[in-house]
Parts: sequence; structure tokens; C-alpha cells
Amino acid sequence: DMELDSRVTLVKEIIHTARSVKDTYLESKAKPEVYLTTSEEVEDLMGVMEDLVGCSALHLNQDVPLGTAMGTVGNRGTVHVLVKGLVDPVQEINRLHAKRCEVERSCQQLQEVVDKHSEKVPVHVQQAN
Repeated sequence: DMELDSRVTLVKEIIHTARSVKDTYLESKAKPEVYLTTSEEVEDLMGVMEDLVGCSALHLNQDVPLGTAMGTVGNRGTVHVLVKGLVDPVQEINRLHAKRCEVERSCQQLQEVVDKHSEKVPVHVQQAN
């Protein structure tokens, strides 16, 4: 049944997204509130999703409070995990700083590759691009 397969896939994506966002910002034992926004019919599966996500409450199509981290579920919805008051600011700043350094290093490596490539490419090909 295509409809059942589509629903199962959606629920798996919702659970995966919520757990991924939760794991990014919180310790594994934390049980935050999670807000799900979707136009799909998932009301009958909310209890199962709440258990598998590992949250204190799973809210469907309610106003999302400030202080949430967001993840998208394809084009079918969004998941917001309430992290306000649960995130260690110093740890988060350190995590973001490390991520920034990694991105800057990747950009520098890419620029070096582009520069090396430019040296080897004939001038008429460089001008055409």
C-alpha cells in the first residue's frame, strides 16, 4: 500500500530529524519538548513518535516558542526541539567555534585547489570561463 509506505517513511524521517537535532544540542538523557509542524496526518502516531524521539512532550501544529533548534523533514514539515535552558552556552560556543574553524580550513583548501587548477589551465580556457 503506497499510502502506508508514505506514512511510515514520514514517521521515520520525523524521528530521525528530531533525534538528530536533539543529539546536536543536548546530552543523550535530556528529554526536551518537541514541536512538529506538518500538514500530514500523523495524530494517531504521536505517542509512538514521542517514545522513539525520547522527548517529554511532542506537540503537533502548535505555536513554536522561542529557544528552539529546528530541523526540516524534507518538504513535509519541520521539527523544533526546545533547547532554551538546556544548552550549556560555553559548550555551544566552543562547538560552533570548532565548526567555524573547520569550514574556514575547508574553504582555504578549496581555494588552494582552485589556484593550482588555474595555474595549469590555458589562458584561453580561463577567459572562456
